[in-house]
Amino acid sequence: IAPITVHPTIDKAAHYFGLKVIHTPVGEDFRADVQAMKEAINENTVMLVASAPQFCHGVIDPIKELSDLAVAKGLPLHVDACFGGFMLPWVEKLGYKIPPFDFRLPGVTSISADVHKYGYSVKGSSVIVYRNAEIRKHQIYTYPEWPGGLYGSPSMAGTRGGGTIASAWVSLKALGVNGFMDKAKELMDTTEKMMKGVNEIEGLKIMGEPHMTAFAIGPCDKDLDIYAVADAMEKKGWTIERNQKPSCIHCSILPRHTAIADDFIRDLKDSTAEVKENKTLAKKGTAAMYGMIGTIPDKTIVSDFLVEFFSEVYK
Repeated sequence: IAPITVHPTIDKAAHYFGLKVIHTPVGEDFRADVQAMKEAINENTVMLVASAPQFCHGVIDPIKELSDLAVAKGLPLHVDACFGGFMLPWVEKLGYKIPPFDFRLPGVTSISADVHKYGYSVKGSSVIVYRNAEIRKHQIYTYPEWPGGLYGSPSMAGTRGGGTIASAWVSLKALGVNGFMDKAKELMDTTEKMMKGVNEIEGLKIMGEPHMTAFAIGPCDKDLDIYAVADAMEKKGWTIERNQKPSCIHCSILPRHTAIADDFIRDLKDSTAEVKENKTLAKKGTAAMYGMIGTIPDKTIVSDFLVEFFSEVYK
């Protein structure tokens, strides 16, 4: 059972293992609805999942409450901290109010965290940690009957390159505690500066109350097409991530953004004004595509399209 904002890798894993993910709604603050998750529990439930933070809007689910629920129901609780695992601890040390999300909560049984995000390592380096060794043992596969010898593997990828592991180690050792603290302060300062700039643009707002270095920008003017704003920004050279349900655009703040934060806000203000003045922009580009997709009642059609798209990429 997971909120609708959980990362799709949870659905992908469930697909591989023949499990079904029951998605529950989030509140107006974009955090998981604990009562909805409680009501979704039945005799087939094997796990609860929460995010720290969820990628879409940068907010942390109410993990303390979900921990209490997990303990009461005797269920494991996995925390997807892939995005925040190497940022939230430093943000908390800087004095920001960060809700507990880790093993300080008795119901949390496992946590995933990507070193290739705010661990500043190369893509493909990530970790999963468990509350105790007994839980970890379930991850290990063994086959002692093979004529080629005794076989054991701790992960789905039986053979892995050592480069990503070495890169992760070097990144952690090179930065150290002081380096990570400095990066966190720099990026939180940049994030707060950018969010303040967004809120000062007429027609735009920050979605929810983000806990770290990511946020989503949505329209507070119902006649403003935020996807058209994204298209206008891309014409100015920016690469913009698009969210849906509700429509908004996503920003992950990285070290390279510190020097260009003012440029982003300036161009966002200009792009918003451009879309307000020219309503036809909502019928062009990705604004039109997302608008069309939103009207398709059968999402398997959209899934089929995505399969064909990736199939063409790998031709």
